[in-house]
Amino acid sequence: MREEGESLKASYETLDTSRNGHYRQTGSGIRRSSLNETLVEKIKELRLAHPFWGYRRMTAWLRSREGYGVNRKRIQKLMRENGLTVEHKRHKALRITRRAKPRATRPNHSTGALI
Repeated sequence: MREEGESLKASYETLDTSRNGHYRQTGSGIRRSSLNETLVEKIKELRLAHPFWGYRRMTAWLRSREGYGVNRKRIQKLMRENGLTVEHKRHKALRITRRAKPRATRPNHSTGALI
């Protein structure tokens, strides 16, 4: 397709095609989708064993123990798309009812708290 010394851009201009079209036809997306499927299966297995691990810990485990060279954003995306994210529980502050503050009963009256 390409002669020696000819740039990739020039060869695609002569063929009147885009570089993206070439890379789309090479099938790199097929390998990526099969890797995504295996990653989702691994994440599901880890999720059963460790239900409170988020995408950061999952990524660290997959990199160090399983040997996958994956990006944390990819793991985050796969977990989000497959409903495997950890639900965050919001803790509200415990409010304690206190005794009412002393109020002035007449004008220019001090309650003693200001002194």
